[in-house]
Amino acid sequence: NGHISRRLANVQRANRAISFGVLVAAAAVLAGHTDAGLGLALGAPGSINRVLLAHTRIEESAADQSALRFMNAAKVDPAAMVEVFELFIGQSNLSEEHQDPYTRSHPLNRDRIRTINAYAANAPSHRPDAKQAYWFSRIQGKLSGFLRAPQWTLRRATGSSDVDLMRRAIAEHRSGRRGTAKKNMAQLVEAHPNDAYYRELQGQILLESREFSAATKAYARAAQLAPNNALILGGYGRSLLAQNTKNSNAQALKILQKARNLDNRDARILRDIGTAFARSGQQGQAVLAIAERYALQGNMQNAAIQAKRAEDLLPRGSAAWQRAQDILDAAKTP
Repeated sequence: NGHISRRLANVQRANRAISFGVLVAAAAVLAGHTDAGLGLALGAPGSINRVLLAHTRIEESAADQSALRFMNAAKVDPAAMVEVFELFIGQSNLSEEHQDPYTRSHPLNRDRIRTINAYAANAPSHRPDAKQAYWFSRIQGKLSGFLRAPQWTLRRATGSSDVDLMRRAIAEHRSGRRGTAKKNMAQLVEAHPNDAYYRELQGQILLESREFSAATKAYARAAQLAPNNALILGGYGRSLLAQNTKNSNAQALKILQKARNLDNRDARILRDIGTAFARSGQQGQAVLAIAERYALQGNMQNAAIQAKRAEDLLPRGSAAWQRAQDILDAAKTP
């Protein structure tokens, strides 16, 4: 809703108002009105801060309304927002009954919940979208498989659904039982031969099992099914680099360059493309990739060191040389 830019402007105006209030207070003290001056000096920042906080509460309420409209347009039950705010209530350090609503940057959760419930009561009802629910369960299941302890997953993923089978495959892989993991993934791929994401997961498991050739085949099929997915292309290039032959390295470089063009903010792709450039003898490009990876991670000191090295290795005036200059210029900016 444009709140960020307005909030910055409001902060600047508040700072000017506080400075003006302090000057007025100083003038009052110099004029002999010490008590009045001290009152102004102490009261001005607090009053202005409350006005600023009132603005942010209004903006947050407007953001809630926008979120509800977006959810309704997407045919998602807006009442689901209540669950989120109930979680926030549980994380409050101080009971809302004892909080001053005028010193908060956000409305009280109980007020937000009341507003959401009122909106949901008048909103059209939406049937659950089976397709969205399926893909959400896929996302949730994959994250859970990698983030939870394998035994936790194996105790719970006991059903016959594809998602449970995927979760078991991940848990078995992480437990070192790669044979069972590969068998589970083969079963999933056989049932869904055109699913790029099961193929990608199969490729990851094979790659981490050091079966590089088989991993490349799985990633190649995934990339064929999803040719513009940077993550899949990144994994494909990584599997080719793992083979480390002249042909596989050359192919990896082409694929990783495409992945990078699709997503230039993936640090793993930058790491791998640096390796691919180094193996092809393009040291300047390899060092530049290292510099860009450091810059992406916010390590501007090392980014500048590597960019300086790249500057000496790259043709002066080339596009890559100019990118090294951009990093050097950014590193000088306080």
